[in-house]
Amino acid sequence: MITAQILPRQIGALTVRQNHKTQYFNLTDMAKGYPGKFVADWLKREETKTLIAYLQVHEGIEIPVKTARGGPDKGTWAHPLVAIDFGMWLNVEFKVAILKWAMDNLCLVRDRAGDSFKAMTAAIQEVLQPKHGITYAQEAAMVQELAGIPIGKRNEASEDKLRRLDKLEAVNARLLRRGILSREDRRRRIQDALELWE
Repeated sequence: MITAQILPRQIGALTVRQNHKTQYFNLTDMAKGYPGKFVADWLKREETKTLIAYLQVHEGIEIPVKTARGGPDKGTWAHPLVAIDFGMWLNVEFKVAILKWAMDNLCLVRDRAGDSFKAMTAAIQEVLQPKHGITYAQEAAMVQELAGIPIGKRNEASEDKLRRLDKLEAVNARLLRRGILSREDRRRRIQDALELWE
């Protein structure tokens, strides 16, 4: 998947953005849940400066912390190792949440599902040779629905649902290449495959 997507992560009522390509977390979002805790104050700490310098020199992370002043990427973004330290500074609940996020495979699974989507659209092009983009949208909607992901909510899907989507897109591509052209027939076969996995 080439295009960077912003994935929303939840901790209680707080939404924290994560860039799926860089895996950087938005520290500004994290701080919103903690009045009196500011990213600028944390960045001034000697421990923070030491951590950032260490990551640059010993881990080869050129820019561990980035700030965007405007647009959809507004805020201070940090490498997961830096975000973990920031989360620990906020409180223990955030420490545990950020450790879980840094260790899960959501970004990787998001990429795999994107690659499967490309393979599925290639099969659609090759086999169905659609004249309109609606065919791609209908196929994507069908598979996404079967995976349990509402239309337009792909970036908010859980790791499990994205894994399911990845498999179902691959199954749909294989069915198309086997000459099964009826969408309803493919839907039924995909549902059967889903029942076998679960």
